[in-house]
Amino acid sequence: MTKSEMNKKYILGLWVFPFGLYDLVKCLNFHWSVAFLLLLWTVRLGVAQQAQPPIGLEISKIKTASGQKYKVGGTPLQNQARIYTDRDHLKFINVPKIVLGLSYLMTANSDHKSKGKAFLTFTTDRSVRLWVCRDSRGDHIKKGKAPKWLSDNFERMETRIETNEANMGFFILYRGKKDLPKGRCTLGGNADPPAVGQMNNYVVLFAAAIDGDQKQNLSAQMPIRLSQLWGWIKTR
Repeated sequence: MTKSEMNKKYILGLWVFPFGLYDLVKCLNFHWSVAFLLLLWTVRLGVAQQAQPPIGLEISKIKTASGQKYKVGGTPLQNQARIYTDRDHLKFINVPKIVLGLSYLMTANSDHKSKGKAFLTFTTDRSVRLWVCRDSRGDHIKKGKAPKWLSDNFERMETRIETNEANMGFFILYRGKKDLPKGRCTLGGNADPPAVGQMNNYVVLFAAAIDGDQKQNLSAQMPIRLSQLWGWIKTR
């Protein structure tokens, strides 16, 4: 085996080993193998992307129609973090990795019967992607329903956050369908029609925007790195 062939096999092993597919790639034509590797790399980038904390985010002018006090959590979202401003004993447990470390807005559980399409407003100093934690009793798996403003603007995820509230058990996570530009954000009430089943108020999570700078940086970096890899391989 020539040194060039050894180099090519080394590159293939380096990129494919994490997927456990080295034996498969060895059986393919080299150029098809490279195309396969580039595809896997693209998939890896997509899978690895998850909610990222918006570094330096400032949230201000928090107002509710009820006049209840809401505030940004004293710590990032993590196990044993307090959920509400008016229920010190209620806490998150077993926070999934996909949202771990995000900033979040502590709401008041006494607002669990709130209604109105503009119940909660706040201002952010940069573009964000919002997530909402909804009481599992207000989800279809427990014969509940989400409010229209939530189902229209957020997509229901299979991910859940467990809590120490025995009756609720866990929150169902909803992710915003698009980034929100910096400025004023508006969310509806927890019990706004056709919502049914919920007994605890929702909580808001703040993630970095994914349609703006972050996405542009990924798309700008990937062609350069792929072309560099391909050019290097062709010269071996």
